[in-house]
Amino acid sequence: MGNQVKALHLTPFYPPHIGGLENHAGKLDQLLAAQGVSITVFTARLPRSAAEHEKISPNLQVIRYPAAEIIPHYPIPAFWRPVFWQLVRSAQKNQPDVIMSRTRFFIASLFAVLLAKMTSKPHMHIEHGSDFPSLATPLLTKIAWVWDYTLGRFVLKAADALVANSRASASFVKKLSGRDSQVIYRGIDKAAIEKITSVNLSTHYSLLTTNSVIITYAGRLIFGKGVADLLHALQICSRSLLSPPKTLTPNPSPSASWRTRRGELKLNIIGSGPQEAELKQLTKKLGLENVVTFLGEQSFEQTISIMKSSDIFVNPSHTEGLPTSVIEAALCKIAIIATNVGGTPEIVTDKTSAILIPPKDPELLAQKLQQLIADPALRARLAENAFHEVSQKFSWDEAVQQYQNLFDKLADL
Repeated sequence: MGNQVKALHLTPFYPPHIGGLENHAGKLDQLLAAQGVSITVFTARLPRSAAEHEKISPNLQVIRYPAAEIIPHYPIPAFWRPVFWQLVRSAQKNQPDVIMSRTRFFIASLFAVLLAKMTSKPHMHIEHGSDFPSLATPLLTKIAWVWDYTLGRFVLKAADALVANSRASASFVKKLSGRDSQVIYRGIDKAAIEKITSVNLSTHYSLLTTNSVIITYAGRLIFGKGVADLLHALQICSRSLLSPPKTLTPNPSPSASWRTRRGELKLNIIGSGPQEAELKQLTKKLGLENVVTFLGEQSFEQTISIMKSSDIFVNPSHTEGLPTSVIEAALCKIAIIATNVGGTPEIVTDKTSAILIPPKDPELLAQKLQQLIADPALRARLAENAFHEVSQKFSWDEAVQQYQNLFDKLADL
């Protein structure tokens, strides 16, 4: 790079908020800053415990503004508060050469377009989505569809450079805006994952045996992640593949612990979100209280440790961009069942390194779970193939170089 490029990065979420978008944003910013790019991040102050101002490194600072989540996971900047505009001015003190945004349906991306036009600065937009949002009600889904076809399309059409985090995202950008975008895959810190050891899950589950089967989900607890589908699939498994433990009572409790013919069956749910209470109620309704454990938000190290102690990882999402959790699960060497949405087929290959299924089909998911529960050799083969396939993809060095090239090009506009 020539002269130091200065970027203003508007993103709806940022660490310590947990999720794939913020994971990508935080890691990429750190690596770009290490290469000399000066980055100011302007993001929602979520969680509220996060600092308003944070200096992460000499070239990377974060400014967090007040925001409201009227619709869960869609932060609305507090434009009506004077402090918001004070923070906007503070974020612009670095006099950025380039303005960045992420995912077209967030208000932060629309604000990035307006800010770029007001300051006559080039705008680079990074698209994580590969389909219209899948929300909890038909009305919200319809509103999101209208937003995408108006303001979302406006964001994509207005950007000076478009980056997609998967080929699926690039295809969706083309569909929505008619424009091409450059595909830049995220990287992954393989060495960090390899250093983390598995955890002894018997501290959580006193009835585990050497033949127990542990299933894990990791992600936000929102409607579009399809966790309810996983719970329904598990309940179907309990009827067809599992048998309840021996009991002296003729009608055991519906929440009795279910056993496979090979041992105890357990599901870990890692993460939190607005659907958490509803999912816990569904767990009780389905009689899975002794099967399912909600572990809440976990650190990266804790999540990887639990994954490495699991037999099967399930990602039942309705929509995805490029799911980080699937990449991480592959590097943890566990068998993967995932929906074939978004960029998931760009990470793993159906029937070779994972089992990929259509979304919103609990019965089919149950069938595939039964198949893997009953076949440890198949689990081992899929896990090994996934590890080798993913190990050859997703280089941060390549991603950083491509973003640096884009910064240089935009800074010269």
